[in-house]
Amino acid sequence: MRFFAFVLVALGFFNSQASAAGLAITPSLTIVNLGDQVVLDLDAEFLGDGVAPSIGSFDIDVLYDQDSLAFVSVDFGMGLDLFGFGSLQTFDAGVPGIVNIAEMSLDLPSDLDALQMSSFTLATLVFDTLKVGTSIVTASVNSAFDAEGVEPIVFEVLTGTVTVVPVPGALPLMLSAILGGIGLRRWRARA
Repeated sequence: MRFFAFVLVALGFFNSQASAAGLAITPSLTIVNLGDQVVLDLDAEFLGDGVAPSIGSFDIDVLYDQDSLAFVSVDFGMGLDLFGFGSLQTFDAGVPGIVNIAEMSLDLPSDLDALQMSSFTLATLVFDTLKVGTSIVTASVNSAFDAEGVEPIVFEVLTGTVTVVPVPGALPLMLSAILGGIGLRRWRARA
């Protein structure tokens, strides 16, 4: 009897480990030129595919280096609005280095459980690049609940990294401008 109980507990443990949800921050490009924009997807992963758990609501802080990146905009994904009924969406970028995004679905819980994909984009964020270097973007989940709004969803957060490099060709262009200015100055001095 003890062996049977142990097996049930072990199966429950491994099952709960396998169903852990992931929250990944995925940049469209990992290396971008200084002055270009970087696009980051906030992706929910490893949910039930056509079964519970599905996400009914979330409140997440996206944390970034405000010296390297400047927040531009956010576009919410369609994973919580399956039939076009809409969802309640909000974001706040009032605290430097943090963008808070939150969404609550207006779809029926049974529809979310049956039709929400196992992996989808919660939101896409756009940032301007401010300086050369590597910047880490991560997330802190304030809350996330299933379609019923009862069971919390626990996410394992995977951070994203963006490397900003100098614009290719900028140095030769600057050098040619400086040399051209020196040449122009010498030419005027002779004339």
